[in-house]
Amino acid sequence: MIRTVASRSTVQSRFRRRRTGVAVSALTVGLAAGLMGGFLTGDTVQGGTVQGSTSAGAPSEGSTAATDSPTERATSGLSAELSASRLFGAEPTVLLKLSNSTPEVVEVAGARLLSEGYAEPQQWVPARPEPVRLRSGATVSLPVPLTGPACPPDGPDLRPAVVSMELSTGVLELAAADPRGDFSALHYQDCLRQGMAAVARFVPQLEVAPNGRTAVVRVLIQPTGTGTGTGSMILHRIDATPLLAPAGHPWPTETTLNSMDGPRELVLGVAPQRCDAHALAEDKLGTYLPLTVTAAGYSGQVRLPPPDEFTAAVYGFVQTACADQ
Repeated sequence: MIRTVASRSTVQSRFRRRRTGVAVSALTVGLAAGLMGGFLTGDTVQGGTVQGSTSAGAPSEGSTAATDSPTERATSGLSAELSASRLFGAEPTVLLKLSNSTPEVVEVAGARLLSEGYAEPQQWVPARPEPVRLRSGATVSLPVPLTGPACPPDGPDLRPAVVSMELSTGVLELAAADPRGDFSALHYQDCLRQGMAAVARFVPQLEVAPNGRTAVVRVLIQPTGTGTGTGSMILHRIDATPLLAPAGHPWPTETTLNSMDGPRELVLGVAPQRCDAHALAEDKLGTYLPLTVTAAGYSGQVRLPPPDEFTAAVYGFVQTACADQ
């Protein structure tokens, strides 16, 4: 029996209304502003327009010239760093952190991330047309979505990425440090997803039991039906989520899939993982099933992006099942 349930926004709003206080509202507004334009330490974030142009003021590769132009004096104290953030959940996005140790305000109108790990430059997409004003001593974090990974079959061995910034004084290129290996890890996961997509598509569906306290997640596996029959992957296991815990029979493990196989499905018995008031109101990954797989020479865990109807069904199921406890 499949139940009709409320949408993600409806269910979450019901839970949020139970919580009051200025602190919660301020936090929500702050996060929304940060996600739209970037996150800034010590200044107010404004959007910019990304341009793909270059200029004579941009340093060439391997240049050792020691000139002292106004542009170089204004930007010699800029640095770039890459990091991951939980704010983006399972979305492949890297934070480009720009720090200004110069005595001047630096205006950033655009930024592109150049890496051999991606076929095209990865662009920061600003929310507003005004440049970001980066004060002296401040750091801004610009979210850069990652798409189109270039994945060698023997695994990546990435050289440091470069960020190309459009400033009010010209175009500047800087090496983008990856001190914690976050960017390399994100690229590896992108390649793992790409390897999976070449073999099969995974679609989760929820079927709630008549008693409303348990349910079944049916993971529909739709092979691509392309290739020479050598495209395969191993689904080692599926793990629980912040909202869904295993119930009933053990979940399947060590499932081998081939791109030329016929459709099949995996059945996962589930029950609510938690029933506290914050479970739904603050959920980010509760409907993303974690899959540990090996595909195209890459191994690791990826979170399966859920269809909107699956997310809505899970929220409704958890809300109803927890109300009976």
